[in-house]
Amino acid sequence: MKAVLIRKSTQEVIKRGHYPNRKMNPIEGLAADLEWLLIVNLPNPIFDPTTHKLVQLYTITDTPHTEYPDITTYEVGTVAVLMSPQEQQDYIQKTEDEDEASFLLAKYKEDGVLLFDRFFAKVIRLRSNGTITNAQAKLVSEFMYDNLEPLYKGLWQISKVKLGQLTPPTNAKLLTIFNWANDKVIDYVNENY
Repeated sequence: MKAVLIRKSTQEVIKRGHYPNRKMNPIEGLAADLEWLLIVNLPNPIFDPTTHKLVQLYTITDTPHTEYPDITTYEVGTVAVLMSPQEQQDYIQKTEDEDEASFLLAKYKEDGVLLFDRFFAKVIRLRSNGTITNAQAKLVSEFMYDNLEPLYKGLWQISKVKLGQLTPPTNAKLLTIFNWANDKVIDYVNENY
């Protein structure tokens, strides 16, 4: 069982650990100023976490433990304390940073970065294997960059709108590349929004 060794005269905790006697008998031979106490965790008070925070309190008591009446207790409890306005704002921000919307945006960003990178890797690959020329690779990269860049921020719907406003390329090879990216964005938006 968890316990603390205290110096009675100073109320100082000297050691934390398990009670040194498995049978839970009082410890014999301790200096008169030392005493082992069993830790009792008190329930937390009801509080509003948007305005208050819990502060831990430790109390050395003369109260006998409920199961081991020969040993007194060291109570660990909490009290609700009003947070400063900055702490309240920080709590709200932390809560919002960890909510479902934040996790969803992180997923959209991760997926967006992946498609963005795959698109430009595809252009490099097609240029490297001779399917498109250097000039065509440059042209399609410049043509698509501003329209796919919102994906890096997880803003798929903006990319969909921007791509929808473009006049598709007339060159068949570039049209294939454009359609590949456009179809991926449309499919993603349809599946996730």
